[in-house]
Amino acid sequence: MLTSSGAVQFWLIAGALVALLAMQLVFWLMTQPINKHWLQEVELNAPAKRFFATEGSDGTTLPPMDEWTALRNRWELSHVVRAALAMLSLILLTTAIAIQGA
Repeated sequence: MLTSSGAVQFWLIAGALVALLAMQLVFWLMTQPINKHWLQEVELNAPAKRFFATEGSDGTTLPPMDEWTALRNRWELSHVVRAALAMLSLILLTTAIAIQGA
């Protein structure tokens, strides 16, 4: 890891990790709130209720959000962004492996 190709590998792998972490942030900040909203009127089993947290801590339902099309567009955009980040991570890791073999 002390050679210049080793340093490049390190930064490629670090970049891949950052992309994966950003992908998780997009899920928890953009996708999950919409999933919670859409599932608040669906009867879920106990583990699903905990994951989606469709009820407030006092057992009441969550307040309504924006109109449906705006939520759908945000949900779809979040998946596009997550897919792009996953592809970036894959490319960075593949490049790091290719450099090692060279």
